[in-house]
Amino acid sequence: ARLTVNLVGFSRGAKQNIKLANAAYKKYGNNVRFNILGIDPVAGPGRHKEIEKNVFPPNVDHVYLTFATEERSPYLQNQGVKQYV
Repeated sequence: ARLTVNLVGFSRGAKQNIKLANAAYKKYGNNVRFNILGIDPVAGPGRHKEIEKNVFPPNVDHVYLTFATEERSPYLQNQGVKQYV
């Protein structure tokens, strides 16, 4: 049986959705599928180089990301679409 999960996350929650999809892929392969809506995904202070949270695994069918392109906070830097694979 195949399960499809729709995830919505804002800020660090959007990053955690990507992490969850990766963990599910490692454990269940393609048996658990994901659709992700990520609103302004940021890693949080000191975590902007955690690249594994930027890679969408093969079990993600649809991804919709929005970015606050004018964010100027020194601690929550805009991640930018180019960092996502």
